[in-house]
Amino acid sequence: MKLKFVQLSLLDELIKAGENGDNDIEVPIKGAVNVRSHPIKDFDVRLAYGDLTLIVAMLRDYVKGLDEIKQDDILWNVYYSKKFREMADKISAQINYDYDAQYLKCLKKAEKEDHSDVGDEALSLALKRGMAKAKPAETTPQTSEAEKIAS
Repeated sequence: MKLKFVQLSLLDELIKAGENGDNDIEVPIKGAVNVRSHPIKDFDVRLAYGDLTLIVAMLRDYVKGLDEIKQDDILWNVYYSKKFREMADKISAQINYDYDAQYLKCLKKAEKEDHSDVGDEALSLALKRGMAKAKPAETTPQTSEAEKIAS
């Protein structure tokens, strides 16, 4: 569960960075080749920096999650895990983004945050008050179905 919280925190940090204007900066990815076109040609891909950081985070989190699930899958361990990591690292290097540093930053921030849930406290209080009001009604003498059958 805590891993999901940290991942959401990382996503929140990336979204905040996008709100500060970092998301609008387009980053060109050069050297992409379309081998299906005739003749084969190069083209440039332009994505916002924030979108690329989300792609890197998604790839790294995807690999991390599947590494736990597919421990016995030889093809995953030998080929796909390595391939997805290389893709994420290649994009990270091109945009000068350090996923590991950002992840550690989010872990530290999550440890510092107060995890009190005001909504949960309010819900518990309302439930206790509701139960306190219901108790006097329960103490009124009523004949239950079992008592009626027994007599």
